[in-house]
Amino acid sequence: MESPNKKRQIKEEQVAELCTDILYSARNELYVNMHYLDAALSSFKFVGDSSLVTKGNLRGLATDGSYIVYEPLYLTDLYKRGRVFVNRAYLHMLLHCLFLHLYNRKDRIELLWDLSCDIAVEYICDSLELRSLRIASGTFRQEFYMRLKSSGIPAMNAESIYEVLCTMQLSENIIRTLFSSFTVDN
Repeated sequence: MESPNKKRQIKEEQVAELCTDILYSARNELYVNMHYLDAALSSFKFVGDSSLVTKGNLRGLATDGSYIVYEPLYLTDLYKRGRVFVNRAYLHMLLHCLFLHLYNRKDRIELLWDLSCDIAVEYICDSLELRSLRIASGTFRQEFYMRLKSSGIPAMNAESIYEVLCTMQLSENIIRTLFSSFTVDN
């Protein structure tokens, strides 16, 4: 008879294997449509971390540029919602790395910089007309993109979005809505 600890360990190993398969599947699906990103898509290693915070606006996915760290329950739930959500999360994190968002904060306000980075990469994901990334982006997102563009923003990149956000009178409620609409990872 197996001990409860052994059963738990086997279950954790099975979930880790499932999560790795989910992430490999997302990587491969992105590769089919964006083979020019092969080296970047393949550069991540995957690590499960059950302690990754998934409350509030924090998500159970994160990257440091080398690893995608996932909270197993969060990732499997995201996959249950649909493969496209995992694909978008994978690309979202990859774009943060490609645009050096992890390193370009400088002395900017962290909250607004993080939000600006998320808006910029989600704008790209929403702009790509790929079936593997397509979700209904919603009225709020589309209206906010239009608001940014009508502000005279020179480009929909994190730096420009940050400058515009700093000039907007954003209530706490709007900031919360922006985070829930655009944030994908920690």
